Amino acid sequence: MLHLLLPLALATPHPGEPDSLAPDRNWDLQHLHLDLQVDMGNESIAGKAILDFESLQPGSSTLWVHQVGLDVSEVLLNGEPVPFQLGDTDLRIQADPNERAKVEIHYSASPQNGLHFRKVTRDSPDTYNEVFSQGEDTDNRYWFPSWDYPNDRFTYTGRFEVPEGYKVLSNGLGEFDGTAWNYTLEQDMVNYLVMLAVAPYKERLDSWRGQPVRQWYPPNVSEAAVEHVSGKVPEMLELFSQLTAFDYPYPIYTEVFVQRFLYAGMENTTATVEQRMLLKEPSEGDLAQRSQSVVAHEAAHQW
Repeated sequence: MLHLLLPLALATPHPGEPDSLAPDRNWDLQHLHLDLQVDMGNESIAGKAILDFESLQPGSSTLWVHQVGLDVSEVLLNGEPVPFQLGDTDLRIQADPNERAKVEIHYSASPQNGLHFRKVTRDSPDTYNEVFSQGEDTDNRYWFPSWDYPNDRFTYTGRFEVPEGYKVLSNGLGEFDGTAWNYTLEQDMVNYLVMLAVAPYKERLDSWRGQPVRQWYPPNVSEAAVEHVSGKVPEMLELFSQLTAFDYPYPIYTEVFVQRFLYAGMENTTATVEQRMLLKEPSEGDLAQRSQSVVAHEAAHQW
């Protein structure tokens, strides 16, 4: 392990390049808030990210945030506009290392990675418009600015405005307030597990020990197919809680089945994204059993 640990120990604090070893941090991200409008037609997003930092190293005045391809229009530090430097893979501002730093970044983006749009066109296999994220391992920086390495943990809130008729899934507990979808996760997580999915989903409801368990699924898929594949999720959560002697730690668990996902599934905190093709009708026998194995695998990752 020394060949892995030495570069980290000797590294000068620097934001690092995508897919490199996690660099040392000068600042500790405490909380991330996203407030975004999602434009399905133009495949773009716009809004702001608010990041609460605490200094880790006295004298460290440069605060780094990872981003790729974001059009940043303004940065506020503790409520005041400040100059900033926008690089190819980072955004830098100067902050007093003896104070907490609330950084508010106003931006827009047409993400080329990290956030994937699916659109109904003549040449597309998609049957409804949809967008979903895939952050692992360092791709969330393409759609929001943050510390995009897994050596920092933070709590999270999100507010998302989408066209009428669309539902929004993100991490934690959420609700629609008549204008936007709002989400809160009080337990901390790492950046690559922040997620977003938007589409005219249908919903199947279940529960585990009184906590909600949900599946969000395509509008042209039967609930019977969803139940056949994911109906045992409460039993899975119970089994893993008993085997680990550590109860499922979050207030909700949701699966969302999306079109043309990059993998079979991805275990974002409280909200797993899975490939739509996993959904099999009850008559499809052992194919559904394989899908159930994926469902169990992704649920186990929550531990």
